[in-house]
Amino acid sequence: MRQKFFHFLSKLIEKKSLFIIIAATFFSCASIFFASTHIRMNSDYDDLVSEDLPYHKRYKDFLKEFGDQEYLFVVVEKGEDSKRAKAFIDALAKRLKNEATLEEVLWKIDQPKLKTSFPLYLSPSALDATKDFVQSHQAFTHSLLSIHHLASLFSVVNQSFNQVQPSAEHEPVFEKGFQFLNALLKDLSSVLRGEERKAISLEETLMELDPEFDSDAYLRSGELYFLFLMPKKDFGTMEVIAEPLQKIREHLTEVKKEFPEVKAGLTGRPVLAADELAATNKDMTLATTLALLCVGFLFVFFFRSVSRPALAMLTLVMGISWTFAFVALVFGELTILSIVFALILIGAAVEYAIHFVARYQEEIQKHNSLADAVEQTLQTAGRSNMTSALTTAAAFFTFTWTDFTGLAELGVIAGVGIVLCLLAMTLVLPALLYTKDKTLSQEQRRHTFPFQVPALLGLYRYPNRVLLGFVLFLFMLSPFFARVSFDNNLLHLQPDGLESVEMEHLIQEKSSERSWFANVRVDTLEEMQSQIAQLKQLPVVDHVESITKLVPDEQEKKQQIIADIRSKLGNISFPQLSSSVQKNELLHQLDLFQKKILSLQDAAFSSGKIEEVNELEHFSSNITEFSALLQQADEATLKALQAYQSDLLGPLRTAMLLVVQALSPEKLAVSDFPEAITRRYISSKGAYTFYIYPKENIWDPDALDAFVTAVSAVNPNAFGTPYEVHESGKLMRTTFLYSAIFAFAVILFLVWFDFKAIIPTCLAIVPLMVGMFLLVCVMGLLSLSFNMANFFAIPILIGVGVDSGVHLVHRILHERNLSALGTATAKGVLLTVFANAIGFGMMMIASHKGLASLGKVMAIGSITCLLSAVVFMPPLAALLLKLPALDKSARGS
Repeated sequence: MRQKFFHFLSKLIEKKSLFIIIAATFFSCASIFFASTHIRMNSDYDDLVSEDLPYHKRYKDFLKEFGDQEYLFVVVEKGEDSKRAKAFIDALAKRLKNEATLEEVLWKIDQPKLKTSFPLYLSPSALDATKDFVQSHQAFTHSLLSIHHLASLFSVVNQSFNQVQPSAEHEPVFEKGFQFLNALLKDLSSVLRGEERKAISLEETLMELDPEFDSDAYLRSGELYFLFLMPKKDFGTMEVIAEPLQKIREHLTEVKKEFPEVKAGLTGRPVLAADELAATNKDMTLATTLALLCVGFLFVFFFRSVSRPALAMLTLVMGISWTFAFVALVFGELTILSIVFALILIGAAVEYAIHFVARYQEEIQKHNSLADAVEQTLQTAGRSNMTSALTTAAAFFTFTWTDFTGLAELGVIAGVGIVLCLLAMTLVLPALLYTKDKTLSQEQRRHTFPFQVPALLGLYRYPNRVLLGFVLFLFMLSPFFARVSFDNNLLHLQPDGLESVEMEHLIQEKSSERSWFANVRVDTLEEMQSQIAQLKQLPVVDHVESITKLVPDEQEKKQQIIADIRSKLGNISFPQLSSSVQKNELLHQLDLFQKKILSLQDAAFSSGKIEEVNELEHFSSNITEFSALLQQADEATLKALQAYQSDLLGPLRTAMLLVVQALSPEKLAVSDFPEAITRRYISSKGAYTFYIYPKENIWDPDALDAFVTAVSAVNPNAFGTPYEVHESGKLMRTTFLYSAIFAFAVILFLVWFDFKAIIPTCLAIVPLMVGMFLLVCVMGLLSLSFNMANFFAIPILIGVGVDSGVHLVHRILHERNLSALGTATAKGVLLTVFANAIGFGMMMIASHKGLASLGKVMAIGSITCLLSAVVFMPPLAALLLKLPALDKSARGS
């Protein structure tokens, strides 16, 4: 039946070649026009997975109700001077507020009530503890509030040794207190030595005690400040945030010039995606240019011609243009996954053109009639191409069952594209070759150089030895098979040196903020508080953020406790800050302080705590040094010390006044905060959501799995970016696994349908099976892992393996020996493999690690499939089919 079909095609081409070319050209132009006017880009990652999946439906519903929560972060390191960092933030925020490409700019909570209502953010237990302390240590508390010179400061320090008993609960406070006092003593000594010193900040010490605290309500976590930016996103373009990203970076660069000492950068999931796309585009442009040059040279070298390879490439372009029209007609859009179909078609469908042209050049040497050469090429290479294309298309169609809609669409588009390219190679390419060559004389037509691979014929002289050597080779590499793993960490795919990646690492190291967090939606505050209490107990959870971060709960109860504290304190008087240094009093307090330290040192020594003894000894020496310098200080030196005293105690007095004012806090409500902040926690429907931040770096797959599992145990309906990445990653791996199994079954059936015999069928898939096994072994040997990028090499390599096997087995069955494998068929196989290895292998130069790994896997896989196809399979075929390895002429030569 197929013989009659190809005979019919050859007659149609002989009689209607010009019509076929004109019709194909018309349809190609019409396809390009139709596709360009009807295909839109959809670069929304959230549309790659079916909304029928519960975790994804919850996430999409959340976005509709609460709005987009994927902010961009400007990360600013606090550094040694937090005031400079804040000035940097203010300067940048001033610029960004007027930027039309941004919808929201958040960097501080600008609410005056916060300055006098901050005690409401403390827990009732903390307030009760404060009340008890004030009640039992009233005199000490008044002394603390009345600090007005250095002597009174050290007096309070000395009193604290008697008033506050050290405990594990207070250890962090004592540790920071000693660090502050040690640094203060060093500064005071420097001032007395005539060195300029900026007064040490008490606020910095308080900030170290509370990683979220900032006296000016800037958005802070740990050592970092944050600006949250919501850009206008255009999902109709691949770049999505290209314009706002460019504007932000321009402003950031300008502000950095004003504050060169401040370290700052831009990151966030959208920025990482945009930077990844930009790096990919840059790398692909360079790799494609180099690949085209190298593959073009290969074509000319193998075919000794420019025109025939050019016609083959023109035909491929036609097939791809028809596929674009199919996309426009059926889907109307391309996603960030399905857009790679053109690259896949170039890699997979170019094989059919190569094999057709290679066999055509051989047949025109044998036949006087050009029509006979075309028919014989269709009957041989055309038949093999059909089997190869249908098996490759079937491999892609197996993706259609999955809920990973991005992969399903890619599978349909690539599968249909393979079939359309096959149609072009089977109908249009022969017509182009026939039309071109029929104007030439027979001598001009046959002006080609036979392609020989003598090394192959040499190998085939000793098929049993080759088989034994290859099996030993496989056996030696087999231990490396089990070493290959799947690397889920998407951060490992990013290029080195990207600011967004560097900032992401900085967030992990120096703050509890995360660009990934889980969400839970609830209807009532009671339900929210109950779940938060459970989640805070999980070891994988760093903290939980809810509306109570803005509007504290139990405010009435807290107000009553604060009122009790106020009454316990009684009347508070603030003496005026001293305009001089009370030298004698200060020396007296330093002497008492020294005795306290020596007492602690003796106690530490008695307990065998040598490290603490050494630290206290160093501390004691700093007290001694300052005391000695103070004893000798003249009037001018004391004046410098008094200036330092004012700079130190002025902000402290301001803070104390705020504390007293805050003892009459106003109740806070949601309406006290801007909607841009509150919508993050409360929807327009009145529902609540809260944010669960992981303790570990959940870019790491194991940490991600532990986090998702633990949170789901508390609330199975949790969702968010960690769930999207975790579940989608599992779905993708499952899809590839089951698709590979289904594809193998379909391929086996189609190849059997072509050969109608078991042994030829098995031989045809040997290059695929052995090539894939070798690929994994070599990857293990080179310590390469599969990842979300290089996994896409597998469908293409399936095409390479099956294509090579089918063509070689057909030729072996036709010739009944291995001699012909050294000519046109070998040319097609070698050129196909080298084109893939070089074309895709050029991606190894990419800075994007995902692309580079894809290039490595494609290059290695192409070579392993080639070795399996031309070294292992032919001798195996000679053995199983009981054929002579070479014909008489080859054996004689």
